[in-house]
Formats: sequence, structure tokens, C-alpha cells
Amino acid sequence: MTMTTYTPPTIAKMLAVKPDKVLAWIRSGELTAIDISERRGNRPRWRILDEHLQEFLRSRQNVKPAPPQRRKKNRRIVGVKQYF
Repeated sequence: MTMTTYTPPTIAKMLAVKPDKVLAWIRSGELTAIDISERRGNRPRWRILDEHLQEFLRSRQNVKPAPPQRRKKNRRIVGVKQYF
């Protein structure tokens, strides 16, 4: 079974943002990522699973329904004569 993984720069290209923004999402916990570096003290090497990316994208969708449109009232202006 193969799992699709992405790096932060790859996701940044997909979403048209800078890689620093993707790293900020990882640090804040919004985007789940796995550190595959061999030692804990080294620079992290993040990999994001496809299922975590899809979950992140679903959580950022705008699902608010459109507000109902209000009908305009025809108002008569009092004191004005209409000549047409």
C-alpha cells in the first residue's frame, strides 16, 4: 500500500502560497505533518499525507449559505409631482 505524501514546497505551489505559510500552518497545528528527519535535533523534514491535506482543505472551505435576497419596496416620495 503506497501513501501519497507532499512536501511543504509542493503544497505551496499547489495552493499558490509561499512555503513559509505552509510551515506556519504546520506549526499552528492546522495542517498535520510528519517529521521524517533521522535525529530529533536536526532541521525537520516535513511530509504531509494526502488524507491530511484533504482534511485541511475541507476545514478551510467556506460553507456558509448565501443570505436571502431582500425585496426592494416601492416607496413613493411624498410632496413631489411626477410629470411623466
